[in-house]
Amino acid sequence: MSTLSYSSLKSASNLRDHDDRQRNTRHRNILVLILEYLKESALLESADALVRETKSAHHQDISALKVCDNMDLSTILLEYECSYLARLQKKPRFIREILPEEKAKATTSSAREAAQVGRVGDDLSQSDGDADRELLQRSPHQDHGDTQSRSDGPPLTRLSLIGRMKAALETYRCHNGDEMYELAVTISREMFLDDPNVHWDDIKGMEDAKRLVKEAVVYPVKYPDLFQGILAPWRGLLLTGPPGTGKTMLAKAVATECKTAFFNITASTVVSKWRGESEKLIRVLFDLARKCAPTCIFLDELDSLMGQRGEHNEHEGSRRMKTEILIQMDGLARCNDVVFVLAASNLPWELDTAMVRRLEKRVFVDLPGVEARQAMFAAFLPAVLEHHPLGMTTQLDYIELARLTMGYSGSDIYGICKETAMRALRKILAVLDDESGATGYSCLDQTVSVDPIVTADVVKVLHYTKPVETERGLAKYKEWKQQFEAS
Repeated sequence: MSTLSYSSLKSASNLRDHDDRQRNTRHRNILVLILEYLKESALLESADALVRETKSAHHQDISALKVCDNMDLSTILLEYECSYLARLQKKPRFIREILPEEKAKATTSSAREAAQVGRVGDDLSQSDGDADRELLQRSPHQDHGDTQSRSDGPPLTRLSLIGRMKAALETYRCHNGDEMYELAVTISREMFLDDPNVHWDDIKGMEDAKRLVKEAVVYPVKYPDLFQGILAPWRGLLLTGPPGTGKTMLAKAVATECKTAFFNITASTVVSKWRGESEKLIRVLFDLARKCAPTCIFLDELDSLMGQRGEHNEHEGSRRMKTEILIQMDGLARCNDVVFVLAASNLPWELDTAMVRRLEKRVFVDLPGVEARQAMFAAFLPAVLEHHPLGMTTQLDYIELARLTMGYSGSDIYGICKETAMRALRKILAVLDDESGATGYSCLDQTVSVDPIVTADVVKVLHYTKPVETERGLAKYKEWKQQFEAS
């Protein structure tokens, strides 16, 4: 049995981070070298397109970088040819002609993807080097034995996610026929490629939920040696609680922070009117998730998909779909890829108990406590609203406001803060409306100013803004919590 130490685990993690940085630096250098070569060859439109694509896919501006004086693409190619010739006594072969069958396949592929793949197909069809780009973006750990599989790869970028999805769709095109390929294309449109820009620190409270998500997705990728055997990562997490407590916001933080493939699935994605198609969509969803691992599947409003089976008015197709979801959830426990199901529901008592069992961790997201409410007011109405052109300021007693808002959800508090700020803005809007000539009064020469927002302003809003959840509803949640919670 090997001995692990904190220093060795940290060193292994730092080494992976170092490899990721080197890989990203190498990729950036290649792009800059290509950009310089395109400019030297007077291919200016292609150079501009490369700069734009790099900005959107990698959030990097390579136009601000320049190749060093003693370096260019031709020199690197020449040096490689000389080295190859010295080692193998022959020149390397860089290119070959496209075979007729390859050309026909590529043409058909481009036409179908342009019509069907949506966002993913659009991003991939912008250049003719899709296959090469796909291979470059695949995880270098894909072929490293069973225990690691694809899950140890570097943090995924938007372009590498597209590359993995492209590879997965190709397998469906080649081995599963047109019907399954079209279903895979439908699911691929639900992959979340945009950055929601929601971070862990933006979520006040919910410490248990954040810890479990990190244990399931973040740490297994960062410290894979620790998560084996009985310590394999959690496969499912259910977030339940009153509306507006931040369950969906946590999913956005996962999409931002975890650097994994993220599928945002709702009932409209997988429910079909055609017999048998819903089950196939579920199967394709989990299959694509394994091919793109590490992956998080977010099932929002789970009660709309996994209600209690055996109801007298339950449709046969709905029952088959639920059974397929349960089968696929069982399959996650037998695979080595990091595939994690994050589910959210406001009606946990309506969920099928078999699904509740398969979601290993079940966290009740309660209404925010005093400290969380205080932090929310401080975040929504800070001393200075820096990003507003009016430079609005506040003079608030956050402790008092937290005390007065017991029973309010995070969404309720956000609405209160927004309404308070709008009341200050309405004074300016009234003056601007008056400028239309109703009174003849002119304010064009005056400076626009807003009085500071004070605690009394928020208290006035509280008088006519009541919390959404009632005591009776909270009692029902607490009863479910006592019976099913597993955090």
